[in-house]
Amino acid sequence: MKRREEVDKYRDMPDEDLQAEAARLKESLFRLNFKLALGEIDAVKKMRQEKKALARLERSLPNSYLKGQADLQGFSYGVVRFDSAATAFAQAQKVQSEMLDSASENNWPVQSLVNPVPGAGQMLGGYGTKDEDGLTATLAVVGTNVGPYLVAVIGASTESPDNAKNFALTVFKAVAAAVA
Repeated sequence: MKRREEVDKYRDMPDEDLQAEAARLKESLFRLNFKLALGEIDAVKKMRQEKKALARLERSLPNSYLKGQADLQGFSYGVVRFDSAATAFAQAQKVQSEMLDSASENNWPVQSLVNPVPGAGQMLGGYGTKDEDGLTATLAVVGTNVGPYLVAVIGASTESPDNAKNFALTVFKAVAAAVA
């Protein structure tokens, strides 16, 4: 099935059917992991297909599906090397400006987040909490230069703003220490 057809199929399915299909795909992936462990090479291609199908399906699930879940947390980070610390910091400021503009356009209230990190430049960051369709989430973004490197981390939590901030800062400190 083509990707677009699959996405359209999921979009038209009722919530209960989407959840049942998600459970079926997870079970299939579980069984394919066993086949892979036993050396069945055919399982690799099927696993890729099932993982992609599950990702497409999960994007189609409504936020109400996520409400029943425990605290959802995650992070993402990026590291980019520039020719100098000044260039890296200038890029960090540019990223901060773009993110604040985006937050403003989407009515996402942002509060400043400033925690010094040894060996890093002036911390640029903020966090905001938003309630959308009954799901409350906090995103915390921190970033600056660590020498010639631009390091940026996004932490997220549905449980509390402190979890998101601590997650982002902890990962930032670990990445900053790794590149220093």
